[in-house]
Amino acid sequence: MSALHCAAGCACRTSTLPDHFRRRKPQQPRQRHSISPSAFWPFTQTRKASSPDAIKEAKSKLAQLAGTKYGHNLSESQKQDVRDVLKELETLDSREIRQKALGGSNWKLLYTESTGSSGGKVGPLVGQVDQVFPEDQPGIYINKLQLGPIRADLSANYDYSGANKIDVSFIDIAAFLGPLQLIRKDFGGRSGFWKLTYHDEDLRILYTNQGNVFVLQRTE
Repeated sequence: MSALHCAAGCACRTSTLPDHFRRRKPQQPRQRHSISPSAFWPFTQTRKASSPDAIKEAKSKLAQLAGTKYGHNLSESQKQDVRDVLKELETLDSREIRQKALGGSNWKLLYTESTGSSGGKVGPLVGQVDQVFPEDQPGIYINKLQLGPIRADLSANYDYSGANKIDVSFIDIAAFLGPLQLIRKDFGGRSGFWKLTYHDEDLRILYTNQGNVFVLQRTE
């Protein structure tokens, strides 16, 4: 207790309030931190303003770096140079993949890191790889591998299942010697998907569900 002298000259006593009765300062609200989806999804890219010249320059650089064998004869450092250009293209603006019809279009393989036959590799040899979307067969595409007089056609269904994602389910594979069909094998039950990270009128960059990158250039 402490003594105080009031104006009338009397001694008054007052008590010091315990700490838990004192008025406390209001607490600042806790800040909530949002986490970008890119922290979890590797294909989420930060888009930036693009120009036709920037896209044209990146495509030209990509064609030079990819070489003539889809990247199969490149060193690891050369492949990294290609990946850097792909990342550059992937950050440039492009329209939604859904707006781009594939029916009636033909594409050739430009670059891949797949070491299987879908990437043109047959043992030590590298064949020509084309991807055809027949106009008279909606929802169907054919991967064609040509190696001399021998050709293998892998047919599959495709369907848009989300933004920039296409589901694929394989139908069959057929082998030809010139115009003569040698064998046809059912591939029913096997499926996968493509995640497209870039797509304009003449270039597509996609990643398969196995993580392999394919870069395809339109031929018609």
